[in-house]
Amino acid sequence: MSTLTIASGKGSSLGCAFLLFCVAALLMAATIGTSISHAIARHGMDAAAVHQCLDKNGHSSLWMNPYNDHYIRVCNMQDGRAGIQVVKKVGGKWEEITAYIPKKAGDLVKFLTDSGAELVWPK
Repeated sequence: MSTLTIASGKGSSLGCAFLLFCVAALLMAATIGTSISHAIARHGMDAAAVHQCLDKNGHSSLWMNPYNDHYIRVCNMQDGRAGIQVVKKVGGKWEEITAYIPKKAGDLVKFLTDSGAELVWPK
């Protein structure tokens, strides 16, 4: 069994801050892991590439489907393709529904048009 020892005195506030940081990081990792599991399971490395693109560059456009309140984040991949992440707000937090790279450029337009999505940003 492992134990964590935090010395009292000057270093104790630093030790407590570190412990809180570790707990917060573990909770965040658990939340993110469950919210992106569908995208990774279904779309594999494409979903991971979309996540990396959004983390690094943000979205180039944001769309909203008024019929189901899903938001579609579109990012410009380094290789010229577009990546899509679909998210929804649940209990005050954003949850990912899916993330993938459409096979053809026309597939992105078809997805946005067929879903009834409306451009939110940029306008």
